[in-house]
Amino acid sequence: MPKVVREFDPKLLAAMWERAPLDLAKATALADEYDSKAKAVIAKAIREKIPYVKQVRVRKDGKPVASKNAVVASIEASLEVDVGAFEGLEKASKSALEALFSALPEAEVEAE
Repeated sequence: MPKVVREFDPKLLAAMWERAPLDLAKATALADEYDSKAKAVIAKAIREKIPYVKQVRVRKDGKPVASKNAVVASIEASLEVDVGAFEGLEKASKSALEALFSALPEAEVEAE
């Protein structure tokens, strides 16, 4: 079955360039305005190299999402030890790692 190629509205494309850098809110507004889908607008922006700012992932408590590896790396940096000094520590529970890290002075986890 041949793939159906749909022509992208040139007016929408021009509006995307005018409102760059795009984010989810701008993409949704453009999609509503031009009777399209937000995901289609985002995908076209990425293909056309129009600046797009991804939505920052946050946890339910509002803190940034950070992997256990990132927390371990932050612990190593805070204690000023060699990278990889705490290899295997990432296998601990995330709550234990965060408790350890928050007990360190000037603790701030780098989000991914």
